[in-house]
Amino acid sequence: MINLDFNHIFKKNNLKFEYKNIILDKPITAIYGPSGSGKTTLLRLIMGLERPTNGKLRINNNIYQENDYFLPPEKRPISFVQQSNYLFPHINVEKNIFFNANHSYGDTYTDSVLELFDLYSLLNSNINNLSGGQKRKIALARALLNHHELLLLDEPFNGIDKKTIHKIHKFLNEHVMLRDVKIIYASHDIKELAVISNAMIVINDQTVAHQGDIQSVLLDEDFYNLNLCRPQSIISMDKVGSVFFNTIVNASDVALSRQSIVGTSIRNQIKGRITKIMDISNDRVIVQVDCGNYSLLSEITKESHLDLQLVTEDEIYCLIKTSSFK
Repeated sequence: MINLDFNHIFKKNNLKFEYKNIILDKPITAIYGPSGSGKTTLLRLIMGLERPTNGKLRINNNIYQENDYFLPPEKRPISFVQQSNYLFPHINVEKNIFFNANHSYGDTYTDSVLELFDLYSLLNSNINNLSGGQKRKIALARALLNHHELLLLDEPFNGIDKKTIHKIHKFLNEHVMLRDVKIIYASHDIKELAVISNAMIVINDQTVAHQGDIQSVLLDEDFYNLNLCRPQSIISMDKVGSVFFNTIVNASDVALSRQSIVGTSIRNQIKGRITKIMDISNDRVIVQVDCGNYSLLSEITKESHLDLQLVTEDEIYCLIKTSSFK
């Protein structure tokens, strides 16, 4: 478990950051917020690259920061993949990957990391001759081979294709389960975060605006009233091998019907019960529907709301095109 409570002021511009009473006890925690909101600053404070004005940090009951005590970053068992890759230009790819790594070359896990990022053919290459995406893969591989108890990822997949990202998501999920590692994963892309995260911290205007398990955060009216993204919900957990992935759908892609519809191409017709109806603008409402193991949000017009005469506790069908699944 990770407990932290930071206040930090940048003296140069007097910009204040406040991260209060954060408890991280899930395998993969998402940090979400717009650019400039303070996501990177929080990760740098955890890593020790910024020393907070005051605060505390404990990881598994080990004190990293408290009162006058401050454990320097090089002594923290934390791996950090920053937005800049910070590779060594004077050594080749292989030496960059295995810098501080604690695994032998023939180890099965090491082989799986190199295969995941397709790095075997690049081991003797000069760093300066590689693309941004290749450099990103090297930085990620090095972090995974360090085997620290905490892995921090800051916008980690810039320059990497979607097919490879899906493979990395699967690997990270297995990595957490098999090696008892916690991951804190920051991005401004909520769909990317929601694929594998168990919990979410929402950062807005240099402070924690919301935190909790990811499904409850996405369903919370206070969260989407921040207008950081369109309302959306996790509608299922898809199993791929031994790994579970969230499936995300936008509320605007969920239509409502009083009855199941025949003679339509829409195959996803999910029966549920209305639990909440909320105004979000002069002409739109959000309808929350309990579908058993999960809840759905539907964004419809007020005119449709009145035509259907929707009230809480009504049974309703949620209609979703397959193309809407993220």
